[in-house]
Amino acid sequence: RQRFNSLVPGRPGEARSDHLQRVQHRQVKRRVRELREEQRRQQSKALFERERAKKAVRLKREEQQKKEEMALAMYKKMLAGMRQEELRKFRVAAKKIQKVVKGFMTRRQIWKMELAAIKIQSVVRSHLCRKHQAEEKEREEAMQRYAQLQENVIHAQMWARSWVAVLYRGRRVQALLLRRHCSARKIQTVFRKFLKRMQ
Repeated sequence: RQRFNSLVPGRPGEARSDHLQRVQHRQVKRRVRELREEQRRQQSKALFERERAKKAVRLKREEQQKKEEMALAMYKKMLAGMRQEELRKFRVAAKKIQKVVKGFMTRRQIWKMELAAIKIQSVVRSHLCRKHQAEEKEREEAMQRYAQLQENVIHAQMWARSWVAVLYRGRRVQALLLRRHCSARKIQTVFRKFLKRMQ
């Protein structure tokens, strides 16, 4: 090393430091390359896992579709292989079941409608009864008010007629007194004229 350093121009330790720097640089580059390769491997692995999962899902879907197609084909084959008598029996049984179910549903619907009609009738009848009672009460109150008013009118007529009678009687008396006074004045006038002629 001393001989090598003595052959390199400049300081003896400068070549050594340059060599160490180059070595460190190569190590860093190697490490960066390894990290990139590791990252690429991880990305490739993740991509492979995704592709495998997609392939598994696709295979499962295809298998399910195949099963459904097979089941549909078997069902069609079974329907095609059935005899007309069995189909007729199935239709008759289905019609009987439908008839029973429809009858039950119709009776239940009619029962609900009857209950609703009874409730509506009770509400309407109670309303009409209350309305009739209110009208009867109002009519009775009106009759009572009319009777009271008629009685008050009769009392007022009685008092008015008695006052008119008293007033008329007083006027007759005044008229009678006035006639007497006028007659007395006339008699006095005639008698005084007679006395004057006698004198």
